[in-house]
Amino acid sequence: MNYHYILLKYINTAKYSILKIRFLILFLLVAFGNSCVLAQNSGCFKVVTSSNRIEYKLILPCEAIKITLTFSYFNVASGSFLRIYDGTDPSGTPLHPGSGFTNGNPPSTLVAVSGAMYVYFSSSGSSSKDSFLACWTSTVNSKPPVAKFEIADTIYSQVYNTFVNTSQNLTNRTEFVWNIDPGYGEVGYKKDLPWIFYTNNTYEVNLRVSKCSGTDNYKKNIAVITPNYKVNLDIQAKKTNPFLNEVDTIKGINFITKKRPVTANRFRWKFEPDKVSYVNGSSADSQNIQVKFTEKGKYNVSLTAWVKDDSSDTYNEVNKLDYITVLEPPRPKVYIEPIAKNTTPYIGETDTLYAIDSMPGKLFKANRFRWVFNPSTVTYLSGSSANMKNIAVRFNKKGKYSVKLTGWNDVDSVLTYNDTLKADYILVKPQPKVYVDFRATQLSTWVNDIDTLFSLDSIDSKIFKADRFRWEFTPNQVEYLDGTSSNSKTIHVKFKVKDNYTVRLFGWNSLDSANSYHDTIKTHYIRVMDTAEKRVYLDFSTKNLFPNKGDTIVINAIDSITGKYYRANRFNWEFSPNTVSYVNGSKSDKKNIEVKFLEKGYYSITLNGWNSMDSIGTFNKTTKTSYILVKEPQIGIEKGLTTEFVTIFPNPSTGKFTVIWANKEAYRIQIFNINGKMVKELKHEAGNNGIETIDLSNESVGLYCLSIWNTERKVVKRIAIDR
Repeated sequence: MNYHYILLKYINTAKYSILKIRFLILFLLVAFGNSCVLAQNSGCFKVVTSSNRIEYKLILPCEAIKITLTFSYFNVASGSFLRIYDGTDPSGTPLHPGSGFTNGNPPSTLVAVSGAMYVYFSSSGSSSKDSFLACWTSTVNSKPPVAKFEIADTIYSQVYNTFVNTSQNLTNRTEFVWNIDPGYGEVGYKKDLPWIFYTNNTYEVNLRVSKCSGTDNYKKNIAVITPNYKVNLDIQAKKTNPFLNEVDTIKGINFITKKRPVTANRFRWKFEPDKVSYVNGSSADSQNIQVKFTEKGKYNVSLTAWVKDDSSDTYNEVNKLDYITVLEPPRPKVYIEPIAKNTTPYIGETDTLYAIDSMPGKLFKANRFRWVFNPSTVTYLSGSSANMKNIAVRFNKKGKYSVKLTGWNDVDSVLTYNDTLKADYILVKPQPKVYVDFRATQLSTWVNDIDTLFSLDSIDSKIFKADRFRWEFTPNQVEYLDGTSSNSKTIHVKFKVKDNYTVRLFGWNSLDSANSYHDTIKTHYIRVMDTAEKRVYLDFSTKNLFPNKGDTIVINAIDSITGKYYRANRFNWEFSPNTVSYVNGSKSDKKNIEVKFLEKGYYSITLNGWNSMDSIGTFNKTTKTSYILVKEPQIGIEKGLTTEFVTIFPNPSTGKFTVIWANKEAYRIQIFNINGKMVKELKHEAGNNGIETIDLSNESVGLYCLSIWNTERKVVKRIAIDR
């Protein structure tokens, strides 16, 4: 950068100032020392050194309001460090952590919001080189400055005044020159100007604001006058309505302003009438006083004050007419008033009444009490009595109650005695509706089973309990048992028919049946089922319907289905013929079993199941006849296993097809879908030409497995349904 050119440019400018020359000299000293001023709006600098040295750089773009510094790389040895400040020197805000960025702690992106950034690097001079590359960008405000300052039009001499600079579009390299005429010339170069005028006059104050983008001036005429040296005074009493002979504190408030910049040190109080006495060491010459007023009535208060060495100029006086009103002391009677928590309780409800025993201006508080009610039909509760301050009572009759509360202080029971009567203060209302609800022991039961229903007749928020009841059922197919009836609180009933029963309970209190009457209805509250619905659901399945003799198969029980109330938890298996053996720990009473068939032929299977809660009512069984066909093990190819022995046509079909068995013997057919579920089973009798027509029109399109066999041979074929 050509710093000589910059210097010549500033010197040749017509509007240069001593401040600019000072700035340029400082700028050049820094630039040509071991540091560098970087004035461009953006740029980069690089440091590479292996010697023990210190480098400084000041980034100061013209009109910058923010500078952003980033690092392309940062390789420094331990002991070397980099410090960066938000400002023009190390007095700025540190942007580095601790003692600076160093080995293992590289800097990230840094932002200086002052418009200047000061960079300080110290190399430790280790064997390895220190090096880094940093680049900056800046955000600038290139708008020309608008000069402006704030000061009152008229100010006072011999008092500090501050001219507040409110100029706009200021940046980091903005210069200020303050000029006051006549008689002063250039007086300041900082942003704001504190100044004292010693001579009264009208002055022209000029502020010149300069930055890279231009210069602006603002002028204002100021009138300077002599301040008023009378002291400022005010009077402040702690109480403006004290009682006779009560001590009151009154303060003399003395404060300074620019217009009156003096503080009083001499005071004089005066009261009219003068029926006061000064107490606690205060006197008529004290700034703050404590006094007793010896006569009741209104008092004028005046305070004069001055500075001892300048009494004529600083003397001032303040008067407050009728400022103090002195009252008679309160009478000794206590204040007493009864307050009820609830002025409209119900008969029998607990209510709380409180005694209000104090108020401002009363000398004594009641500490003795007596309550009286008219009528007297109340009961004191929770340990309270008629002689307590606060009481809990129950009103036993409906109607209006008057309440009288008497109170006194036992220091003087006669003089402090007082009472308050509140006529018809409490209105006791008739009983409200009772609370009724009910619960059933069983919400699901069976025809002719016994169920118990309980009435619930109280709740915390209700006062009264029902003592009369009536039950209704819809349909009305119930029988009351064990001496209970429709008017009992708790009932035992037997439901005669299957249905969903709606239950309704009426309740009231016999003291006032009309007002306390209430009912609760629950629709379809109890489900009564037929005994047949108790029976458990049972089914079973196996993956191998054609085992060889001696094979082991697993048979699984299926014991649940939607809509069944009970589920089987007890089982018993039966086989016909009974030529099977249970293996692998299974038994005939297990849910799932493993069995080995000891003879060939057809086996029928029966599964019995029940629930242990009701073995008789829940008992059910499922039988599948000729369910399993057990064959002799075959060696080689069995006679008749060729698919030519069986003819199926058409195949594929739309669902209807014909099966021809070549030797016209009796045979069985089973058809399974691709999920292994049997969809069709039939028997073909001998002598029927071996022809059987089958209809699967109700089944889905897809592949099926057809198994056809008798005791001598078996054929499995694939068929297809396509529409």
